Amino acid sequence: MRIAITADVHLTSYKKNPERYNALENILVQMVEDNIRKLIIAGDLFDSSCDNPGEFENLIDNEKYNHLIIYIIPGNHDPALSRGTFTSHNIHFLTNPELINLSEDVSFFFLPYSAGTTQGQVLAAFQKELENKSWILVAHGDYRASTNLRNPYEAGYYMPLSRREIHMYHPLKVFLGHIHVPFDSDLLHYPGSPCGVDISEKGIRSFIIYDTNTNKIKRQSIRTDVIYFQETLTVLPVEDEVNYLRDLLERRISAWGLDEEQKQACRARIIVQGYSNNRQLVLQTITDYVTQENISLLEPVDLSKVKISDDVMRADIVLLVQERLYEMCLSENEDEPTIDDYILSAMNQIYRG
Repeated sequence: MRIAITADVHLTSYKKNPERYNALENILVQMVEDNIRKLIIAGDLFDSSCDNPGEFENLIDNEKYNHLIIYIIPGNHDPALSRGTFTSHNIHFLTNPELINLSEDVSFFFLPYSAGTTQGQVLAAFQKELENKSWILVAHGDYRASTNLRNPYEAGYYMPLSRREIHMYHPLKVFLGHIHVPFDSDLLHYPGSPCGVDISEKGIRSFIIYDTNTNKIKRQSIRTDVIYFQETLTVLPVEDEVNYLRDLLERRISAWGLDEEQKQACRARIIVQGYSNNRQLVLQTITDYVTQENISLLEPVDLSKVKISDDVMRADIVLLVQERLYEMCLSENEDEPTIDDYILSAMNQIYRG
């Protein structure tokens, strides 16, 4: 059996954020097309500002989707929801920890969010029930074994789960909500938000399809009304700044992996750093290029970090340093400097020498 999994939809009202409803509906459309009948939403279906689930129920009650079965656990943004919130026959809202057999292959342990506790504490109370079973954990909270996986909006830990607890209780898979960035390891998976809530949630969004027969997952892209991207470009006062900058933009935008329709949904922020002999030309080149590519800018291009220089000889030295840095294949984890950070540091040394 295949089961669709998402989280952190953060629905408000359709009038305020129609893109979030449309992203969720795209998941439902793909489920119907792929003959998938069950959807799990691992917390934060609603934003904390939302107190009316009626628009969500109207979507689920549509005759195209009312054969689907939706399993929902509350997240930390769903405190107003209770067991009696939903009236639709195909919505199962689970407010207490519960082990449910969704397929013949495995059971799913749904662990709703609860403030002031850890997932390990709840699992300890169900240890005997989980022993000698093939089971999947569905919960909402932080994974404490990684500093990379943090929710930038909320300080502290929210119902955390540790690597030690995963190994202690032996789930086949762990699906967590709360972190909006998609993440996959052998055991742990964050679906990520189906539609970026702001510029920090970059790139094409996706949901998870889990196959209970094979214990494998597949990520499926979601068609969204808005796709956010942010790029920091490092410029140099080379002889042909226009073509240098256009080549740089072409490489960066190509790496986004967007088709023409997705480019029209793109909302980008572009920050420029480095040195140039004509800042106005840099601005014009970037503006013309993104317009040509049908990409909208969230705000004017940020040139506040671009300094003035016409020293082409030093620019050539920086290009050699840049080439060498690319050859080194440096790691670009979130907690480490990017290639552009190294290039800018080298550039500052060269130009100030």
